[in-house]
Amino acid sequence: MPIQRFLFRYAWRNLWRVPGRTLLVLALTGPVFLSLLLMLANSDALEGQIDRLESETATLIQLRGRSTFGHINQAGGLNKLMPASIESALVRLPHVIRVEPYLVAIEPIAGYYMTLHIGVRPGDAQRLATHGEVGGVDLVAGRNFTSADDGDDVALLGLDYARKMGITLDNFRPGESMFIKDVLRDGEPGVIKVGTRSIGGRPFRIVGLFSSGYSFGDNQMFLPYRTFQRHYGAEGRVSKFFLRVDKAVNVDTVTAAIRNQFPELDIITRADGARFISSALGTMRRIGRIWLGATVLLAGAMVLFAMLLAADERIRELGTLKAVGASTPNLAILLISESMLLAGLGATLGGTLYAFFGEIIGRSFFKATFGVYLPGQYGDSLLDNMLVSYSLSPGLVIVLVIATTLVGGLGSLYALYKVHRLSPVEALRS
Repeated sequence: MPIQRFLFRYAWRNLWRVPGRTLLVLALTGPVFLSLLLMLANSDALEGQIDRLESETATLIQLRGRSTFGHINQAGGLNKLMPASIESALVRLPHVIRVEPYLVAIEPIAGYYMTLHIGVRPGDAQRLATHGEVGGVDLVAGRNFTSADDGDDVALLGLDYARKMGITLDNFRPGESMFIKDVLRDGEPGVIKVGTRSIGGRPFRIVGLFSSGYSFGDNQMFLPYRTFQRHYGAEGRVSKFFLRVDKAVNVDTVTAAIRNQFPELDIITRADGARFISSALGTMRRIGRIWLGATVLLAGAMVLFAMLLAADERIRELGTLKAVGASTPNLAILLISESMLLAGLGATLGGTLYAFFGEIIGRSFFKATFGVYLPGQYGDSLLDNMLVSYSLSPGLVIVLVIATTLVGGLGSLYALYKVHRLSPVEALRS
């Protein structure tokens, strides 16, 4: 039998001389390797989110009437909206690949609190009318708009808006009716569910419910674009245009062309906002890298502690092996094998936990690590919009093997030092 195979089998046997210690180390290192995999999954999702922000948000331009938020029933209303006819000129601008018109009505229902009604063409991005206007929605019940809906009396409701009418995910029936008022007055609800009160308005069918990940976004409602125009008398007018530019480097060129051709419009770009958000996510990414390094060191320290005890307890045995002819390199192979086996078992346990429970505990893990650096509602929104995969991919397996090697190497350092300095005579006397 080759000496290396003998040493490997000997190392495996040595692991179970004190099974309680080995099981304890596995119980400690398994969750550490699990957290390593969870951190890698969340870090990869953050990288993707940063890329999307830089490629999508930074190429977005918003246009609206001078000194107005674009609400049809506020600050001059329809008189300050843009004419819909300028869309054809915007589409022809160089580097512009998409133009999306929006209509917005504000419903000031109580004091500073408000909800928003948004008209959007079926198929266009359903952006939330927030400060950044870069958020998205997730359909959680029913269906989305189709091209056949444009002009029909149908609506999509945010979850919080729906709850004000007693509609929840549990009792929602796609196609149930509600009334939408065409005049929105302060203190009066603009949407009333059938059967509660009859105070006017036009019946609309609710085709779906959506979630945005935060309260203000969930207090909004989408109507098909032409439906919104007819209901609120906004034919031929647009609250906002969203322009998608082919590349971020061309945003300034397109902005200059718009300013030259339409000096009466306010132009809002998202480049600065994207850079700010990317910077914040970049900070979280650096924190994740520190966590990854600390995780490997922690697992290495646990294996090192186990190997420290093993080397001290078996000092006489190691001395005997050296006295009967075992070389220092052979003993080093023995101890490194034992350390690698211990690390490998911990990694296997962590990988198994990840494969079966990664998706279940992934959200809680995100909140406990990255999420602590964000306000709760933004952390939830970010996580909802991130594309996180908790599958044990080949890439993660490779990383796990590399981490196992590092942990095993760290864990054997003390034992190797002891073997290097070991005198057979002194060892036999001990």
